[in-house]
Amino acid sequence: MSSQAPKDGYNSQGNHWVNLGGGAANGGSYRYDNAGGGYYYQNPNGSTYHKPADGPGKYTAPQDNPRYGR
Repeated sequence: MSSQAPKDGYNSQGNHWVNLGGGAANGGSYRYDNAGGGYYYQNPNGSTYHKPADGPGKYTAPQDNPRYGR
């Protein structure tokens, strides 16, 4: 049996997530696709990018991510 975390899956709301590996922030690097059309990235360097389905995207620098370095 493998002890590795799953690489992708769906939560109970139908949202898709993909584990992209380790990173500088708690939770590593991942992408989360909302069933409604938006998405969220946490990049390997700890920065994030959130793009809601109905508006402009927002970038957060690593030092402004509360999960950075944790």
